[in-house]
Amino acid sequence: MGRWCDRMVPGMPRLNGVLTIKAMGGEDIILVGEYGDGSVRTVSLERKSEGFFKQKVSKFGDAYRITSPSGDLQLLDKDGPIRVAEKLTKEAKTGECR
Repeated sequence: MGRWCDRMVPGMPRLNGVLTIKAMGGEDIILVGEYGDGSVRTVSLERKSEGFFKQKVSKFGDAYRITSPSGDLQLLDKDGPIRVAEKLTKEAKTGECR
């Protein structure tokens, strides 16, 4: 579905991550975060509407919205927007988003 560069803390590339949303077949959708420090996080998502996904298990109400026309990924929680991850158009190297 897409790949994005999530710059959590500017100036700290070890915290940058490449976020990938994948359809796994049927209604199974996952988000995989691969971070500059080598860690990987995978969460299950539920599609709420076209381009809008909620994390199935989250005490903070984590959600993700693909914005138009840029295709960037807005990260949200129950209180609203957190930040925007930039759509990747090329392969990212380990620990780097471009």
